[in-house]
Amino acid sequence: MWKKVVFLFSMFMCIASFTFAMTITGMGQAYHPISPYARNTTTITNLEGKKLNFVGNDSYLTFTPNNQGNKKIVLYPYGHGRGAMWMIHEIYTDDPTIRLWSVEAFSGSKGFTCGYWILGEKKGQYQVYVSTDHLISYGYQIKGPGKVKAKIVNGRYVMELRHANFDYSQPDIAHALTLPLDNTIVIDWDSEAQWFSIGEI
Repeated sequence: MWKKVVFLFSMFMCIASFTFAMTITGMGQAYHPISPYARNTTTITNLEGKKLNFVGNDSYLTFTPNNQGNKKIVLYPYGHGRGAMWMIHEIYTDDPTIRLWSVEAFSGSKGFTCGYWILGEKKGQYQVYVSTDHLISYGYQIKGPGKVKAKIVNGRYVMELRHANFDYSQPDIAHALTLPLDNTIVIDWDSEAQWFSIGEI
């Protein structure tokens, strides 16, 4: 019995150790939305001062690190077709320090989310750590439409997956929209796998 208790405690400590290995310390100011109606380039710099380009077109966003050995990353919006706007936030982390960005594609006057990704650097190469497909697998109704709301809770990156609900019985159309919660997920850093894990909370 004692050995079983020690084993379960050890498993708990291992799980806790990787779940809280990284602390999200904040989010940077949003880069201005990239318009779909012209070729727009947003240039930012990484920790080494190298330039990174986000180039928005009418139906996709291209992420191009400005150094050799990196390939372009192309992001496509889901569901709502052409004409998405793009919003980029930098995510600050500690233990370990990794340069991350969240990229949201949204459309319409209500700003419905038609794509969401988290990009970051790993050993000099840029990766898509979290994609829209991951969110769909956790219940995000991409064809709904819906909205992804991200926030930092106790040093963890938490995402609320919501779908749009229109109540046409309301006389005022401005008050006919609600965003019921479908699921809440958290993004944690797995120090052993050196990758992000996704879980429900």
